[in-house]
Amino acid sequence: MTQINYEIIPGEGLEQVKIGMPTEYLIQVLGEPDEIENLDDEFFDDVCEAVWHYHYHCIYPVIDMSENVVASILSDHPDLSLNKVKLMKMSIPELKKHLKNCGAKMIEADEECIECPGFGLNVMLDGGKIDLFDIEEASLF
Repeated sequence: MTQINYEIIPGEGLEQVKIGMPTEYLIQVLGEPDEIENLDDEFFDDVCEAVWHYHYHCIYPVIDMSENVVASILSDHPDLSLNKVKLMKMSIPELKKHLKNCGAKMIEADEECIECPGFGLNVMLDGGKIDLFDIEEASLF
């Protein structure tokens, strides 16, 4: 089984699992997924995505099924880190400060999510605590 480095590279992914990675290579790295969850998009009929669940690694790549590539990466692994600092046990104020120190220019937050437009990293919250990280392609806007 592949040893995973849980250091987040905003806008890119993790060391072994990258945004844009073809699904064939993802399977070479992590094996077949434990579960595949198809997502229906109520707003865009042409968007076809699925979440591949790798429970052992706590990695859940979102797959663009039309392109067969990793579109984004969800994870709640306790060893997730950014600039060598573990993130999952941080308080929300600590996390916001760390994100700014790591280059997030804009941080938008509400009770459910911390979004960092243009940085390639969003954080889902549950009950005021960090629940899940969403690593996505960094945009220019």
